This record gives sequence, C-alpha cells and structure tokens, in this order.
Amino acid sequence: MMPPFIPRDELLLHPSRLSVAVALYVLGPMRMKQLKEVTGLSWGSLERAVDRLRSEGVVAVEYVPSRDGVGVRVSLTEEGRARLERLLEALSSIAGPRGPEESYEAGEG
Repeated sequence: MMPPFIPRDELLLHPSRLSVAVALYVLGPMRMKQLKEVTGLSWGSLERAVDRLRSEGVVAVEYVPSRDGVGVRVSLTEEGRARLERLLEALSSIAGPRGPEESYEAGEG
C-alpha cells in the first residue's frame, strides 16, 4: 500500500511511463528514436508507454516527415506537465534536505 503523502498517480508511477514523461519534461519534444535512446527502453516498452500516456492525455503524438518516410514526434501536454510536476513536487517534499550521497539507514530520521 502506498503512503498517503505520495500522489496516487498510478499512470506516472510506472517506471517506463515515468521515464518517458521525465525525458520529455527535461529535454522537450523528440522523435521516438531519440526517446528510445534517452530512456534506454526497448521499442516494445517505449511504444506501450507512449500509447498509454497518449490515451490518458499526458503526451501528444505528431506524425512528421523523416528521411525514412514518416516519423513520430512525442511531446508532453499541458495536462501531462501539470501531473508530472505535482508528482515531482510531492516526491521532493518527502525526500527532505538529504542529498543523493546520503542514504536512509536504519535508525535515521
């Protein structure tokens, strides 16, 4: 069961979908090939993640000309940006002042 202080955004808490959303948030719109390289996802995992995010209004897909015919460009929607920002804000608020070099050891607050 998830603690109450983390938003219950099951869509974005899935690792593949979160990876896609964060990549688009940080780097902006990109073609599927670039998104695959950035996220390290397989083609199948990437396509499933993008399809699910698109069906929920988190990303938009645009077909654009490419050297090979037609390419697919993916971008984060305003709704997607807002959802991701809420999740990132909640996660950063529970992380506290600890830096990445610190760990949560038994007995630490």
